[in-house]
Amino acid sequence: MSNSPDRSIQPLADVRASVAWRACLALLAALASWFAITWCFWTGYAGTDDLFYARYAFLFHRKPINWWEGRLPAILAIRAMFHWFGPNEIAAALPTLIAALAGTAAVAWYVRWPQHLNWKTNATVLLAITFPMDVASRTVPGAVYMAAGLLIVGSACILKGSSFVRTAGCVCIAAAILTHEVSLFYTAIFLATGLAFDRGRFLRPLLLSSLVTLIAFGVQAAYYARQFGDPLLRLHLAASESVNASGIYDPETNLRGLQFLLWPLKTMVFSKVLAFDLLLVFVFGALYWRKLLLDQRILLTSGFLTWLYLGYGSKVPWAYHPFARMYHFYGPLVLSVTVLLPVCIDHWSRGHARPRRDAILGIVGIVVVHLACLAAGGKWGQDVRVSKALLGFASAHPSSTFLTDVATMNQIYAINGFSLPSNIICENGRAVEQNLLVNKEPPNPAAPHGVTFPDRAPDGILLNLDASISGDQDFRNYLAAHPGRHERIVPARYRLILAAAPAFLKRKEFAIASEGAELIRLR
Repeated sequence: MSNSPDRSIQPLADVRASVAWRACLALLAALASWFAITWCFWTGYAGTDDLFYARYAFLFHRKPINWWEGRLPAILAIRAMFHWFGPNEIAAALPTLIAALAGTAAVAWYVRWPQHLNWKTNATVLLAITFPMDVASRTVPGAVYMAAGLLIVGSACILKGSSFVRTAGCVCIAAAILTHEVSLFYTAIFLATGLAFDRGRFLRPLLLSSLVTLIAFGVQAAYYARQFGDPLLRLHLAASESVNASGIYDPETNLRGLQFLLWPLKTMVFSKVLAFDLLLVFVFGALYWRKLLLDQRILLTSGFLTWLYLGYGSKVPWAYHPFARMYHFYGPLVLSVTVLLPVCIDHWSRGHARPRRDAILGIVGIVVVHLACLAAGGKWGQDVRVSKALLGFASAHPSSTFLTDVATMNQIYAINGFSLPSNIICENGRAVEQNLLVNKEPPNPAAPHGVTFPDRAPDGILLNLDASISGDQDFRNYLAAHPGRHERIVPARYRLILAAAPAFLKRKEFAIASEGAELIRLR
C-alpha cells in the first residue's frame, strides 16, 4: 500500500481554502466600509427626542411622563451603555449602532453572503451598507431606530431560517414592537402578506409573534403596576402622543392639506434619505413580478403596503390619526430595498448585449447616488455639533460667564453628561421654565418655576447660528439689547459634496451645512 498523499483530494482542499480566504477578506472589507461610512456621516445627538431618551435613561429617577420615556426597552438599553461607558454621546448611540449592524448582518445572511460571493450578493450587502436612511439614523439614540434593526433581523429569520431561527425571529419582532409602537404596523403587514402567499409557513410565526408580544407587554405591565400603580401606563403615554393630532396636519413638519398628502409620494420619488430606491423597487418589482420568487414577492408586497399605510393609514381604527411625516418610520424597508434592487437590476439587464456589465454598472450608479445623497446632507443635527464646540470654548475660559439660548443649553447639558455647566447661563423666563430639559418634570409646589440660573451679568453671548431661537423670546430680547462685538469662534461648515466647490458657490445658502457660532463680547 502506498503512503503517498491522495493527489485527487488536494485541489478540493485548495479550493475550499481559497473560498474561505475570499469570504474572510470580503467580510473584513464590508465591516471596514460599514464603520468608515458610519464614522464619516456620524449624527449622534440630533437635539430632538433623542435628548429625552438619553436623559431619562441616565437618571431613571421617576415615573415616565411622556411616550419617549415610556419606551422601556430603549431606555434600559441606553441606560446599560451609560452604566458601562459613562453618559456620553457614543454610549447613547451604541444600542442603535448594534441594532443597525445586526440589520446589515441579517441582510447579508439572508442572501447567504459571504458564503456565496457573486455580484448580486455583493451588491445587496453594499446597498445595505450605504443606504442613506440607515446610515443617517444608525448613530441616533432612539427607540424607532433600534426597533428597525430588530424588525429587519426578525423578518429575515422568518423568511429564510429553520424552525429555531424563525422562533428567534418572532422574539426579535416582539422586542421591536415593545421598543416602538409603530413596529406593530409593519409587523402586521409583513406577517399578513406572508400568510396570504404562504399560509403553511407563516401561520406559526404569526401566532408565535403575537404570543411573545403579549407576554412581553404583560411583563412590562406588571413592572409598571408594581412601580407606579398603572399597568397600562405605556398605552396611556402612547395615546397622549396623538391627543393633539387633528386631521391631515403634522405639527412637527408643519405640513397640512395637500402638501401633507403628497409627502409620501414625494418621498418615494426622491428624497436624500431614500434616494430613488423605493421608486426603483416598486416600479421594477411590478414590471418583473412574474419573474420574482415567492419570498421576493412577499418582500415587495409588504414593502409597498407598509409605505402606503404609513403614508395614508391611521394609527387608531376609531378615528383618522395619520402618521407623522417622518422618514425613520420606513427603517424596516431596508430589507426589501436591498434584497430586491439587485434582483430587479438583474432582470432589467437580461435583454442587454452585456447583461452582467450593465447590471453591475446599474448597482454602482445606485451606490454613487447613495453616497451623493449622504454627502449632500443638510443642517439636521449640526446645531448639536456647534453646541459641543461652544461647550469646549466655555470650558477653556472658566473665569468668564456666557449667556446662550435654551435650545443650545439643552444640547450642552446632554453633551456635558447631563450636568449644567458652571459658567454658561440662560436668560430666566418662560423659555427656561417650559423648555429647559432639566425642567421637564412633574409640577413641584416647592419649586413652581423649576431650575433657574444665577442672576449675573455675562461677559459674552454664545450665539449658535444653527439653533432655533424663535421660541426663546427672553434670549432674543437680551440679544437685541446687547449688540456687543461679534467674533466668529466656530466656523461655518459646508456640505461634503461641495467641499471642493469654488468659493462663489460656497457662499450660497444651499451649500452651507452649518452656520457655526459667534461670541458676542460684552466686556
